[in-house]
Amino acid sequence: MALKDVDVKKLLVSFVLVFLSFQVQAQSTEEERRVNVSDTLTMDELLDVAVKFFSIKAKSNSPSTYGAGLCVGTAAHAYTQPHRDKKLEAFCAGAIFEHSEDGEYDLHAELIETVKEIGKLNLGLNEEERQLRAEGALYVLMKQNPELREALLVEYEKQKHMLHFYLIPEN
Repeated sequence: MALKDVDVKKLLVSFVLVFLSFQVQAQSTEEERRVNVSDTLTMDELLDVAVKFFSIKAKSNSPSTYGAGLCVGTAAHAYTQPHRDKKLEAFCAGAIFEHSEDGEYDLHAELIETVKEIGKLNLGLNEEERQLRAEGALYVLMKQNPELREALLVEYEKQKHMLHFYLIPEN
C-alpha cells in the first residue's frame, strides 16, 4: 500500500509540529517550567531518595565487618518511602551510577570510606539490630556526603529541561 503525496505531507507537517512543540517546551523560562513539572523538591528530599541506592550488609561472623554496594533492584525504597516516585528513583539511580567511578565524584569510593567509618562503631551484638543501625548510619552519612550532593546537582542541571520535578535552589 503506497502512501499518497497528501498523506506524506500530512505526516511531515504533524512531525514538524510535534518537534516544534518540544523545542518550545525545552526553551521555556524557569518560571514557566515550574508550572509544567509535577513536583517541587528540596535537595534534602532528593537526597532522601538517592541514599536508598547505597546498601550495607552486616556480616554474621564479625560485629564490625560490613559488605557494601550500589543497588537498583533491591533498593530500600519499597520499605522506607511512604510514596514512591519511580521517575525520581530512576533519576537518582542514573546520577549515582553515572558518577560511581568517574574520577570526579567517585561515589563508589565514597561508599567504601563511609562503610569503613561505620565499621569502627560497635552497633550491637544482634545481627538484625546491627543491620538496621548500620543502614541508618549509612543513609545519614551519605545524605551528608558533599560528593553525592554535587553529583546529583550536576546531573539535575544537565537534565532539568526534561525532568518532571523542579529542584529548589539552595541558599
